[in-house]
Amino acid sequence: MGDLTYTRQWKHIHHSTSEDNDLFDGFSPWVLLANAIITRAAFDLRSALAYNNEDLKNECMQFLRSEYMQSMTDVDGEYIIQRIMEEHREDERKRQETMENDAKSKEVRADSSVGRRVSEVSRPDSADLELVVA
Repeated sequence: MGDLTYTRQWKHIHHSTSEDNDLFDGFSPWVLLANAIITRAAFDLRSALAYNNEDLKNECMQFLRSEYMQSMTDVDGEYIIQRIMEEHREDERKRQETMENDAKSKEVRADSSVGRRVSEVSRPDSADLELVVA
């Protein structure tokens, strides 16, 4: 019953006077508030995924799938979740790729510096050669 009450309130609030629209770039302040709430939930879901916070992740997903959220917007909450999950997977793939490339470049630098040190030691100066020959 409570969800229906919220739905009716949001549907009613979405309609604002033209005077309100002039103040908020044509948007009702209530629509802007609803967008801010949904945007924050999306931001929190991204953070929860990045930091492996299961409790926050579940809370955000529950909100994005709720009737309350659906009463605020025509955007499907499941669509928002799927897009964020895709972004997270892509970010993780890029992060992993970057870590692998960094590890390879460190190996190459280590190998080349060791090679230089060995070659510097194995090439004696000409003055050293004269001493050995004499």
